[in-house]
Amino acid sequence: MLGGSHFVGASMYMRGWLLPLLEAYVWVLSSGVGEKYDYTSLFRIMREHGASYVRDGALEVFGLEGVREGAVLGEIDGARRVVGGLRLDRRRLVGGFV
Repeated sequence: MLGGSHFVGASMYMRGWLLPLLEAYVWVLSSGVGEKYDYTSLFRIMREHGASYVRDGALEVFGLEGVREGAVLGEIDGARRVVGGLRLDRRRLVGGFV
């Protein structure tokens, strides 16, 4: 039987591998229908393509089962705007020095 410290280490290790596995799984789901995904659409794509059982399990592992998508849509849109602005600034900066 695993001791407490071994259990914590093992669960952190497994949790660390879950996101790359989910990314690969969602890539397969989305490429079949020609859709491109990013981190903000990972869980939505799983729900829309019939993988709710995987999605629900992943939400539980990450401790997000109480979070509702509608409550965070504004935060996601804000993050997309910030990232878009950063990319634009990077292009301008690189263009000014190249």
